[in-house]
Amino acid sequence: MFIDTSSIITGAISFISALVLYKIGEKKSRLVYYVSNMSRFEIKPPGASSFKLFSHSLTIRNNGKAKAERVEISHSYFPENYDMVPQRPHEIRPFQNTKILYFDYLSSKESVTISYLYPAPIIPEQCYNYIKSQDGYAKKIEIVGSPRIPKIISIILMGLVVLGFITFIALLVRTFLGIFS
Repeated sequence: MFIDTSSIITGAISFISALVLYKIGEKKSRLVYYVSNMSRFEIKPPGASSFKLFSHSLTIRNNGKAKAERVEISHSYFPENYDMVPQRPHEIRPFQNTKILYFDYLSSKESVTISYLYPAPIIPEQCYNYIKSQDGYAKKIEIVGSPRIPKIISIILMGLVVLGFITFIALLVRTFLGIFS
């Protein structure tokens, strides 16, 4: 039995190309979020005892190509003092033992940051339960500080990547020409 390798290779390349084109052209919202600016302040008013305030910011971004509609942020603990930047119309809806901060949409590549100020020493994950839109739940991004790579190193690394890619393509072409000759 003869197996036509060129048909198998052509089929595999066609399938992979179709999958890549589908993912590129897919119009769907993709919400991501991260927590930043966690702070603690000790307030010392004159003539009164000191007290502590805590704060953090929650940034939600739509990395997708479509508008994220019906965005919900469910809170198990919703502080009275919060600020949303940029300001947008929103509602706070009670639901069972939680409160849901709701707004109609988040456009493609748009971000909104909600800053919270509260007296209790809690961690940010105790404030909210989930973040979602009509397309599904938001993905959490862990933020880790890292040093910047010098520009000359980036250019050298990019050159090596391009050189490696050209070498790989040349080897593929040479291998396939060897098969078909």
